[in-house]
Amino acid sequence: MFVGFFYLLRQRGFGVSLNEWMTLMEGLSLGLHRSTLTGFYDLCRAVLVKSEADYDKFDAAFLEYFKDVPFPEELLPDDTHGIVLPGQPQDATVETIRAGLQTLLDDPARAYACAEAAYRNVYAHFTWDAVFDKMMGIINQS
Repeated sequence: MFVGFFYLLRQRGFGVSLNEWMTLMEGLSLGLHRSTLTGFYDLCRAVLVKSEADYDKFDAAFLEYFKDVPFPEELLPDDTHGIVLPGQPQDATVETIRAGLQTLLDDPARAYACAEAAYRNVYAHFTWDAVFDKMMGIINQS
């Protein structure tokens, strides 16, 4: 699985060993990626990157390999969490973004409610405590 990604990382100078790769595959089988692209990214970075100095290089390789994968609405699941623009993020125009922001500026109560909902979503799923709790739940199920 993801053999092309493995070879791309090695081409980009990451000394990813087969043992590290199998650890990543085991993490996937345990569900440590939370069934999300962001979770997969976090798991890959935790297992495969040996130094903080390599984070940027890893990010570039990850983006290069997964650039065409549509990003699911992990942080913005619906319009109660913010403004959902039409199409893919890379296709957004200045006018589309301006119209979305104007919607929030015209309704401060909605903007506040969206900010609160987005904060709760991020806090529930993307803090170290939330990730730790998820990992402990998976370990306890085993």
